[in-house]
This record gives sequence, C-alpha cells and structure tokens, in this order.
Amino acid sequence: MDCDTYIERFLSAHADGELRGEELGEAESHVAQCAECRARLEQERALKATLRERVGLLKTPADLRERIRAALDEEERLAAAERPPLRAASRSRWKSPRVWLPAAAAALLVLTLLRLRSLPPTPSAPPVAEEAALEPGAIPIFEIAVRHLDRFDRKFEPNVPSGSPADISDAYLSHKMPGYLWNFQPGGYRLVGGRIEKMPDGRTASFTYYKGQNGGILCTYMHAAGALPPGAIHETESHAYYVYKGYSICASKYPRGDFICILVTRRPMPEFIDTIAASSL
Repeated sequence: MDCDTYIERFLSAHADGELRGEELGEAESHVAQCAECRARLEQERALKATLRERVGLLKTPADLRERIRAALDEEERLAAAERPPLRAASRSRWKSPRVWLPAAAAALLVLTLLRLRSLPPTPSAPPVAEEAALEPGAIPIFEIAVRHLDRFDRKFEPNVPSGSPADISDAYLSHKMPGYLWNFQPGGYRLVGGRIEKMPDGRTASFTYYKGQNGGILCTYMHAAGALPPGAIHETESHAYYVYKGYSICASKYPRGDFICILVTRRPMPEFIDTIAASSL
C-alpha cells in the first residue's frame, strides 16, 4: 500500500477504529513502515479525541441533528454518484477532514477535521524582527499574539495556501504545527488566511486571521511548555480568559506537542466569550 492510498481510503476509518480483518492488517502494516503516515494517524486521532471531548459537553438540538444528517446523506449521495465503488473502509468518507459542511461544522464545535494529504513543504517566512523589550510583568506569548493582531488588522498577507480551511490546515501540518482550525462564521467573522513565521527565539508559530465588521480575531499556535499563564479572569474546562493591555484573550493547551492556542481580539470580553460560544454550537 502506498501513502496516497492509505490517506485517501484508510486514514479516517483507521483513526476511528472502524477497520477490520485484512484492511486493518494492511493499514497497520503500512503505518508500521511509514513514519509520515504514522504521524498523520496520531494527529488524526488527537484531533478527533479533542473533538469528542468537547462535543460531549454539548447537546445538539434535535432539529439541528436532523439537518446535519440530511446534509451528510446528500453529500454522500453526490459523492457516490461521482466515484466508483470503494472498499468498506471508504464508507466513512463523509467523516473525512476535507468535509466542510457549514451545518455539520457548526454542530461539531465548528472545528473542522481536515484531510492530511501530502504536500510539498510551504517555504517558511523569514524570522520576524526582534521584538521590542518587554515591559515588567509582560507575558511574552501574549505579546506575540497582540502585536501580530495589531499588524494583521492593518494588513494581512497569507504566506501559506489559504483558498480553503483544508489548504490552511494541510500547510500547518506540513510544518508540524496543529491543523486544528476554528470557524467563527456564526459570530460574523470570515476566515482570511494563514501564516507561518519564525519567532526570534527560533520557535515556529502559525497565525490564522479572521475578519469581522468590528475588527479581527487572531488564532496563534506556538510551542509553550507548562501551565497557562496566571491571572485568568474566567476559566472553563478547556479555556482560560484574560484581559491583557486592553485586549481580550482566550488561551488553551493543545492536547499534543506542548502547543498553546491563543485567541486574541480587541472586542470586549463579554462579546468575545459569546463569539467563542457561538462557534461551539
């Protein structure tokens, strides 16, 4: 089995534990010999585990579940009409990370699972200029986030393919960054694009920018070992909220790889919390 076959026909079902018999044996044999696909499988399982954990806290209204089910059935019907029959593993294709159905995405935390496909690495941007000296009491990871938001609110230029959420996620994963994306459309924010940059200390960071009528939201991923910074004004099981130098910030730890996710905006905190909550319906 080659990598393309594994990713296209087996990855999603393998991560979900749906493969059996010969197909499971083939998939296990392939990932045992292929470090790249093994890493993709681990990423897929981590994303789905986080999704299940967070969705488990929510109760989807019955009418919304029916709309989601109808949308998925229609997607599967159209896909089946366009492709030849595949083996049993492909019957879970509707779960593929490439699926970006607005109704389904909204119900499932609107955190899309995006297909992990092979792409040539996207050239990283050169390291940014050395940050200005930090004030006493400044939190470095928050400084990075707010300074980039200021910069991107003035002008944002993606440096990774950004034609779709899947393009952005694939580019991040090719740089060994989380491919986990937010969808703030329910709160009135459109996804503009993504960037990869090197920080002065050598860390790679990803920046996903969302634009609304009243300003932007920036999602930053970077390596940050240890606990979240102290001083949160509100905490939930997954997130900690901060007011920092007039900015509203939501921080959370990614489940793998010592990554931190920082969401930052200039919008007031109550409005920001509502926006994040709307994205999780």
